[in-house]
Amino acid sequence: MSNKADAAVMDSLHGELAKVLADLLKGSINPETGLPVPPQAAVLSVARQFLKDNGIDGIAKQGTPLHNLANLPVFDEDDDNIIPIRKAQR
Repeated sequence: MSNKADAAVMDSLHGELAKVLADLLKGSINPETGLPVPPQAAVLSVARQFLKDNGIDGIAKQGTPLHNLANLPVFDEDDDNIIPIRKAQR
């Protein structure tokens, strides 16, 4: 394979992975209960890494899901106190 063919194959693979992740992130419906089933943690982790590897960052604008997530409390592992994530060490 030439470098151009390699690049085309990799571009195609990259695009397919993005499509699969997008579909998996939508979750599914439990056929027995009819209730939504969220994506598995492993899918979320792969999607997060995919976005990070591709330089995709989100801006936590007021009222967006990312903003809401950024304002959730986190636990301080040393003494089990809840501290605001804004003050948490990352």
